[in-house]
Amino acid sequence: MVPAPSPDPHSVVETLRQTALKNSSAPPPQLSLPSRSRTVSNETQSYSEAAIELTGARNDINQLDQRVERFEQGARAALTSLSSRLGAVEEDLEELKSQFNDFRKEVRTEFDGFRAEFDGFRSGLANNTAIQINGLRKWLDDPLQPVSAPVQVGDSQAFKVASEFPRSVKEFWQLGLDKSALTRLARHYGVTGWERWQRSTSEDTDVTEYDELEDAVAAHSERCLRILAATWGLHYSELERPRPKRKAEVESDTEARRVRPKNELEDEALESVISQDERGNIFCQELVRQVRPRQRLTSEIPFREVLERYPLPPGHHRMSFETASIRWRLSSSSKKSRGTARSNPS
Repeated sequence: MVPAPSPDPHSVVETLRQTALKNSSAPPPQLSLPSRSRTVSNETQSYSEAAIELTGARNDINQLDQRVERFEQGARAALTSLSSRLGAVEEDLEELKSQFNDFRKEVRTEFDGFRAEFDGFRSGLANNTAIQINGLRKWLDDPLQPVSAPVQVGDSQAFKVASEFPRSVKEFWQLGLDKSALTRLARHYGVTGWERWQRSTSEDTDVTEYDELEDAVAAHSERCLRILAATWGLHYSELERPRPKRKAEVESDTEARRVRPKNELEDEALESVISQDERGNIFCQELVRQVRPRQRLTSEIPFREVLERYPLPPGHHRMSFETASIRWRLSSSSKKSRGTARSNPS
């Protein structure tokens, strides 16, 4: 609103003078005021224009405030709608995430199953090849191909080779002396039926049944070795056995010299006999005899009885140890004389 104009000072003074003359009989005083223009000054006009502009600016500001308020209300409504939509989208994303995790677990489980089947198939092929190769091994220095067995690892199975698996036929025979390693191998390769290993020697099957694998292996190590050999593809009866340490028993000059070894196994004995063929060649022959129970030959047994007990193959004949030693000395001395003649030619 435009403010009301202030009263003119001249009119106010004139009004006061007229009022005083009406109420007094004295002559009126001569009052004079400077003359002033009745027009509105430029300053008042500028104030009025500024007031009008200010009022218009206020109106514009009010309209702008209303527009901003309406915009805020619309923005709030849009944000509320967008928030609800985002909440629905988040729920959908959580559901998709859960479905994806379930799908990933299912795929991983199937993949682990396929991998386990593939590993089992590959290990089976490798074991078949190793078993076939091991069937051809029989000498002490022949290497053995490792054979794996399934082992439970967590929730799945894996095929692994035991750390005590023998690398050669010689190491296979050494397992008979290491009962703890033999027990671990029997457990790793799943040897079964060890509870009844003693039933063949007793009629009471309830008492003679083993409760621990260690006890069964300790009492029947050779039987455990046979089962492991069959598992690995080895032919137990065809394997070369290590030569045990020999204890020589020297007999009289009229008797043959016989080497009597002490074999590790109870049902076998190894003997060495010096003999000569028809051409006069002297050689040492190793004879493996089945002795059950073992009977030790002493120097009291005559040489003829020895010849009757251990006959030679056809085409060979024996000689006394004394004759064989004499021929060996003559042969060695002749070889030395020939070497001396060659080194000192005339």
